[in-house]
Amino acid sequence: PTSRKLGRPQASQSLHLFCSSKFQWFGLRMASWISANLKLTKVIAGRERMDEETGIFERLACDGYPARAISVDHLDEIRRDVEVLHEQRLIDEALFNSRLRHLNYRIPNELPNAKFIVVVAVPQPAYKITFHRRGRDYPVILPPTYADGDEIDQRVKEQLNQTLGLGSARFWQTSLPLKTLATRSGLAFYGRNNITYIEKFGSFHQLTAFYTDFPFAEDHWQERQALRTCWKCVACIDACPTRA
Repeated sequence: PTSRKLGRPQASQSLHLFCSSKFQWFGLRMASWISANLKLTKVIAGRERMDEETGIFERLACDGYPARAISVDHLDEIRRDVEVLHEQRLIDEALFNSRLRHLNYRIPNELPNAKFIVVVAVPQPAYKITFHRRGRDYPVILPPTYADGDEIDQRVKEQLNQTLGLGSARFWQTSLPLKTLATRSGLAFYGRNNITYIEKFGSFHQLTAFYTDFPFAEDHWQERQALRTCWKCVACIDACPTRA
C-alpha cells in the first residue's frame, strides 16, 4: 500500500511534466509562427509601399516631371560634396562666392519635420536672343537654366501636390546645389563639361528641389556617375575656345 501511494504522485507528476513540455513546445511553435508572419506582413507592406512610390515617380515622369527623393540625413554629405570641389580648386572662386557660399544645408524652420528632398527636372528649351548693334545682328544662345525659374518652381510644386494628393504633404523650396542633388539621386549624370544630362531631355532641362514631410519608403541616394557616352568623348573640349 505504501508503494502504491507513492507511485500515484510520481505518475501524476510525470504526466504534469509531459503536458507542460508539450504546451511549452506548442507555445514556442506558435510564437515562432506569429513572428514569421509579422515579418512577412511587414515585408509585403514595405513592398506595397515601394510599389506605390514607384507609381508616384512614374506618374511624375509621364507628366514630364522626372523626379527622385533623398533623405535629409544626407545634408552634411551634400555640403561636403561642394566643399571638396572648392578645396580642390575645381570651382571658380568668384562663382563659389556669388552662387554657392549662400547655400543653406539646414532643415528649414518653416518645415521642421521635413524627411526628404524631392528633386525634379523640367524640360526646358534654350533661348536664342539677338542683339542689334550698329546695323549688325549678334545672336546669343541663352542656356535653359537662365529663364522662367520662378514660374517653373511654382508649376513643379503644384504638380507634386496633384500627384501626391493635395494636403498629403507639405513642400518648402530648398537652397541647395541642384546638380549635386540630381546626380546624387540618380536623376541626372555628369557630363565631361560639368553639365548634367537627363534621359530624354539631355542638357535641355531645369532643376528644382523641395523639402517635404512626405514619408517616402525609399531613399534614392547613390554615388555620382558620369554620362557613359562621355567616357571616351572629348568633343566639348575640342569645341571650347580655351580648351577648359
